[in-house]
Parts: sequence; C-alpha cells; structure tokens
Amino acid sequence: MPEQKTASLYQQQKAIKPLALDVIPEYLDGGMKESAIDFAMWLRANKMKPSWVLTNQWRAVYKGKSICRITLRQPQIANPKWQWIVTAYLEHLAAYEEIVISENL
Repeated sequence: MPEQKTASLYQQQKAIKPLALDVIPEYLDGGMKESAIDFAMWLRANKMKPSWVLTNQWRAVYKGKSICRITLRQPQIANPKWQWIVTAYLEHLAAYEEIVISENL
C-alpha cells in the first residue's frame, strides 16, 4: 500500500486561505495575542482586511495599495515563543511623516 503524504502547512493554508483572525489564536498567547487580534480587527474595520499570501502571512491593502504585511514567526533559539511582525510599507512616507513622528510610531 503506498504511503500517504501529509500536506505541508503551506499546502493546507493555500487550499483554505485562512483569515489572520482564525490563525492568530492558535500560535500567540497573552498580550501579544490580544494586540494582534485588535490590530487585525482594526484593519478589517477600516476596509483593509488582511488576506492570506503565504504560510502564516497576510497582506493588508487599501485602495489597491499594500499597506502592511502581518507575519507569524516561528520560535527561534533566541526567542522560543511565536511572534507576530507587522511590516509597514512606507511608500508615501513624506505625506504622513509628521504624524508618524508625533505619534511615536
């Protein structure tokens, strides 16, 4: 009888394209989980619903422009816990640089 191969996490996620809000609780806990969920909900409420792009990665788009990427990063030797990382795309930084600085972002 031939062996059945288990689908990789990438293959599983590619098939269902999970929402960030569905995956975040599986990997994060405590305050980090709350922050990640709050941020993902804020994006959705502001019409920037994160959509799946790669394994544990989602991209938020507003009016056809990528705003940020959310990544759930696997534990590393230096940090044994799952992390969430938001990579902001600062395409037009000059237009809102003062706000970013004044808000300590």
